[in-house]
Amino acid sequence: MTRLQEFDVKNNRLVELPDTIGNLTHLVILNATNNMLRFIPHSIGHLTSLQELCLHSNRLKELPETLRNLKELESLYVGENCLEHLPVGIGSLQQLTEMDVSGCELKNLPDSFCNCSSLTKFWACSNRLTELPAQMGQLTCLKELHVRRNQIRAFPASMARLNLYTFSGMMPAMSIINTYSSMEGDVDPVIGLVNLVNISPFATMKFQPMAGNSQNNLSHHTTILRESTT
Repeated sequence: MTRLQEFDVKNNRLVELPDTIGNLTHLVILNATNNMLRFIPHSIGHLTSLQELCLHSNRLKELPETLRNLKELESLYVGENCLEHLPVGIGSLQQLTEMDVSGCELKNLPDSFCNCSSLTKFWACSNRLTELPAQMGQLTCLKELHVRRNQIRAFPASMARLNLYTFSGMMPAMSIINTYSSMEGDVDPVIGLVNLVNISPFATMKFQPMAGNSQNNLSHHTTILRESTT
């Protein structure tokens, strides 16, 4: 068992993982999605070969700080939990490319989050976020950012350095105007969406759909997903 590489216990009624799970030091994938877990043992920090950790749809209120030891972790899925904060050491996960924290109770992201330098996809929809870290622009590999259904009213100026392909978030038109004063584009005040052309920080953005838009000659677009009204 100690040489096990994949451990899949999803869709059960587990309320805890044994502390001895830390002995599975060759584990590459751990999937405990859709259980009733309330905490994760600190020994998970011993799983230094782990590349994918799936803890979606449980009852977790926090993640152990020992998560910072998972230097090989590439995918972290912890959405649909009761998380109120992320570990301060989350920024130690330099190999992390995908992170899903949607459907939790997060009020903010730690500043260290911006040290996840390999992150390409981040989902944080349906939380209680009021802002994103000021240094979001450090995440230069980020291509997909999903933060709709939060309480964010403006975005940090450092995001000018990002080359997003997909952005999904609550973005009232006036908030953008107030935050980024030099802009050229079409504002729809009814739905609060903006078709941005040559506008920092979201150059080459394109909202879809937007009636009457004929500006389709951009070399590449960032697709902005409209906030659902349902």
